[in-house]
Amino acid sequence: MTQDFTIRTYQETDEEQVVNLLRSVFPGWQKKESALEYWRWKYIDTPLKSDILVSVSAGKVIGVSPGINFNIKIRDQVFPCNYGDDAAVDEAFRGLGVNSNLSKMRAKRESENGYKLNYLITINPIVIDFSKRRGRYEFPHPTSHLVRVKNVSLHLKEKNIDRNPVATKLGVTLLKNMNRVRNLFVSRSSARDSFSIAEASSFDERIDLFWDKVKDSYDFILEMKKEFLNWRYCDPRGGNYLVRQAAKDEEILGYIVLEIKKDNEYSEGYIADILTLPDRDYVAEALIRDACGFFDRLQINMIHCRIVKDNQYQRILSKNGFIDDPLATRIFVFLNLFEDKGEYEIIKASSPSRIHFSGDFF
Repeated sequence: MTQDFTIRTYQETDEEQVVNLLRSVFPGWQKKESALEYWRWKYIDTPLKSDILVSVSAGKVIGVSPGINFNIKIRDQVFPCNYGDDAAVDEAFRGLGVNSNLSKMRAKRESENGYKLNYLITINPIVIDFSKRRGRYEFPHPTSHLVRVKNVSLHLKEKNIDRNPVATKLGVTLLKNMNRVRNLFVSRSSARDSFSIAEASSFDERIDLFWDKVKDSYDFILEMKKEFLNWRYCDPRGGNYLVRQAAKDEEILGYIVLEIKKDNEYSEGYIADILTLPDRDYVAEALIRDACGFFDRLQINMIHCRIVKDNQYQRILSKNGFIDDPLATRIFVFLNLFEDKGEYEIIKASSPSRIHFSGDFF
């Protein structure tokens, strides 16, 4: 096998070759009804654009390293950041240094372009090992994969999971939790009930005012402004999300983003994101109850939510029947900070309540 390949920036003519490569490597891309449109949404039509590198041999794209640009707030500053995802190498060219050279070129470009950090979420053992060997910081706050299940036996059957001690523990714990929360829905004061929850087809200008009020409550959070949120959750090419907003007198108090994923004929619900104004736990609880009611009406058996472990939303989710899923695959979050001037220590020292993690990214 020849080792001759070059690395260059992505060109529009690479489009179909790159998508075909991703479909050959990732099962998730194979399942996309329109992988080409998904690629255009995810990497071409992003608010802050993307930085995409490809490796080419004899005119053929044999490797790709795409990265999405966005802003991230650490303590009181907002920094340009790059989110690495979907890095892939043609099976016939693996072990020849294609991925290593793409990674080196990406790091060089990120530094030159003034990015503060590179952000990566993965469950891939190869990527995890590579990131550790490259000296990337592992995110100092673990995440929790919370679930709420009505019928554990049905879930195990539909997902072809053998009954074992871990699965049995899941069933017993969930049964206890559901019994505990059956009579949870008590009345609240009129002041707290005087807001509405409604579906939103898109985020309007009020969400930027909401962001200005919420941002200082976090030491680590993506910049959740109108353009980013509309791209992430309101473009049908990116997925079929349902946005529910809590508002009072035209002021946004918080939002929750829901998704249903179907595996054969078995559907599961996901809370992709939740964010509320500071000190408004009752709003978060109302949004979560509203989400559970939505999924229950559709007879969704299992609901998932991935958040920062031990933050305020975990406590509220737990009250509503969610527990840590012992069957969940652990995810790893890595940071690669360029010229780190204490930002990692800021994140590490922050309490979980001051860290926001969007569990559906991506």
